[in-house]
Amino acid sequence: MAYVENIYAPEVFVSGAVGINRRDGNAHITFATRRSSYPSAGVVESADVVSLRVILPLAALRQMVAELTAVLEEEERPQTPPPGAQSH
Repeated sequence: MAYVENIYAPEVFVSGAVGINRRDGNAHITFATRRSSYPSAGVVESADVVSLRVILPLAALRQMVAELTAVLEEEERPQTPPPGAQSH
């Protein structure tokens, strides 16, 4: 399948997923971002703020899980240096 590039599509940083539930064949996933505030001098307060909600059909969630699993498995494999690379 070909994708049409949308240069205006938002990119959102999240600290993690904080909730997921199912309804009517869809997965509703809530993401949050850790934010700090400074109410007074020398005082830092932090809170997780909901920053993104995504609704995916369960079939799309399964595909995403498979792709994320492949990425994690690749990351966990020992890295072999390219031929000719010197080790320190």
